[in-house]
Amino acid sequence: MYFRLTSLTMVEIIDLSLVTITFYLLLGFGQQSRAAILIRGVLILSGVLFVISIILPLPAFDWLVRGLLLAILIATPITFQPELRRVLERIGRSAGMTRDVQRTMVDQLTRRLVRAVNNMSASRTGALIVLEGSMSLQEIAETGIAINGKVTSELLQAIFYPSNPLHDGAVILREDEVVAASCVLPLTQRPLPAPRRLGTRHRAAVGLSEHSDALIIVVSEETGHISVAHESALHRPLDVTALQKHLLEFYNPEQSTAATLTIWDLFGQLRQQLWQHPTQSAPRRFFSNIGYLVIALLLAWATWTFVIRQTNPATRLRFEDVPLQVNNAPPGTTLVTDPPGTIAAVVETTDVVRPTLSSNSFQGVVSLEGLGPGLHHLPIQVNSGASPVRVLSVDPPALDLELAPIITQTTPVVVEFTGQQNLSRAYQVVGTPLAEPAQVQIKGAKSLVDQVSLVQARISLANATTTLEELRPLRALDAAGHEIMGVTLDPTEAQITVVVQRRVNARDVGVRVITQGSPESGYWVSGLSVTPSNVTLQGEPEQLAGMENFVDTLPVDVSGAVGDLTLPIPLDLPAAVEALDNSGNPAKTVTAQIKISPRRSSLLVRRPVELLGIPATGIVRVRPSSVELLLNGPLPTLNAIEANPELVQVAVDATALEAGEDTKLPLQVVVPENVQYQVLPDSVSVDLP
Repeated sequence: MYFRLTSLTMVEIIDLSLVTITFYLLLGFGQQSRAAILIRGVLILSGVLFVISIILPLPAFDWLVRGLLLAILIATPITFQPELRRVLERIGRSAGMTRDVQRTMVDQLTRRLVRAVNNMSASRTGALIVLEGSMSLQEIAETGIAINGKVTSELLQAIFYPSNPLHDGAVILREDEVVAASCVLPLTQRPLPAPRRLGTRHRAAVGLSEHSDALIIVVSEETGHISVAHESALHRPLDVTALQKHLLEFYNPEQSTAATLTIWDLFGQLRQQLWQHPTQSAPRRFFSNIGYLVIALLLAWATWTFVIRQTNPATRLRFEDVPLQVNNAPPGTTLVTDPPGTIAAVVETTDVVRPTLSSNSFQGVVSLEGLGPGLHHLPIQVNSGASPVRVLSVDPPALDLELAPIITQTTPVVVEFTGQQNLSRAYQVVGTPLAEPAQVQIKGAKSLVDQVSLVQARISLANATTTLEELRPLRALDAAGHEIMGVTLDPTEAQITVVVQRRVNARDVGVRVITQGSPESGYWVSGLSVTPSNVTLQGEPEQLAGMENFVDTLPVDVSGAVGDLTLPIPLDLPAAVEALDNSGNPAKTVTAQIKISPRRSSLLVRRPVELLGIPATGIVRVRPSSVELLLNGPLPTLNAIEANPELVQVAVDATALEAGEDTKLPLQVVVPENVQYQVLPDSVSVDLP
């Protein structure tokens, strides 16, 4: 309740005010009535039920209370029928009904007529309305259809609706009653003064005004203009104000200029009627009214809270990952450690606003304004642009932040090599690597800057064969080699130059495996690799310059070999030349991987179809009795099949075949492993006589 009270919107304030006024009037209405005791009982009962349903979490009882309150709402008008009638009479008297019934009827009738005519003029709905004066128009009314209904704006518009059968002709009004519709009026015989020819409605209106004291209102179907015919004169075109003036002059010629009551005048009269107590003194009436106003406010607040609790209750939510900002850092200071980027918050809101909220709907803020260097325990404030929302708690509620003065320090750049193990032994780094700029400025908190031992740029020498020139990022490291975060480097990158040259007595060459002989018949060397694939030769420069770009191994004999071979093979090196691997170790031998695979080929064979599951009669006909197979696979296996055709079997299962059947059955083929086949045809006809 406190949350909703502190987060009222303008619409909710108006809603609560209207409910308060309603209770205030009800209390005043029943304070001297015989129903006052009953009203108090209803209010007390409703208040007790409300308090119980608010304080205790009883869902079933809440449902019962809602039903009882609805029943009380329906039963109240029936129970207080005499009192309600009396208060309506008071309202009528406040509007002046007891003083002048005719004036009230005129005011109501004028408003209804003006509203109806204005709407029909806007929609260009043709209309002809006759207001009966002192002369009876019964004969005219008998030419139409009897209505005998109360004059309302809706009834008049419905009668003249183009699809209504009664829209043609005139409507006769007698006081505030619609007497008849679709009536026929006499037409004038004299010409009408107008810039354009007027229709039958206007001529009929002028014609009736020549024979009676009636006032006739005309709405043109073509232009929507409003006209009034009275005492043989046609007044046109008229606006709403002019029409209202003609109507007032017609009904009350002596009071047409009198001021009308405003809504505030009517409300003042109603207040006086409801709260007039001649038997009470002025101070007593004042305190009585104040007391009733306080009670009405409490009842209105209780009712409004109960309704809101049922329709739009308050709810609590926890949001993780709420963004956090640290603002207003004093000049010349900085945080030693970065604060967390997000926090958690528990908020209270309503069910209507709940779907629109997310973690980004809130913003955590920590202010450093006015603080000096040192450790500070600072609370976190959570703001939100949504409404109504109330922040209940923040996790964590505060942060320990250390402020330190900002200092600047100049430190040289140190170049570190990586990938030296992948630098060929035929190449070397010459001289000292250069960094441009050679020094950088480190800026940050004094406690962090003091920890910086060096500024490092790393460059890789892997597979380098020429001078390296690269723009590399810089890192601030402490004495243990750990990067220090929270400081800034200016610049953040440096141009690193490393001179890499080939040694005069070394050379990188590839390794080539030499084979001799032939594998087993039907096999071939399908793969050949060597480890290491490159070596570095060291020797006299003249001797190395005369060598090719590769060095051979001693020949490997693969005669009659099958399968995969892994063999250590010596290198065929010239005298006084040494080979080194990538790690710089002597490489007198290399490891060769030789893959010897069978050759693949094709073979076409014909095989008879064997029967499985021969019936007792032993008489089965198979068509065709043999089939052809196209085999594809290793050449040694195909040679074995060609030498021994029994390695390939073709059969058909006739177990389920019954006498008299002639059925096509699929073939079952058995071939050696790694052999693919195609059979033509893939099925045969089997006949059991």
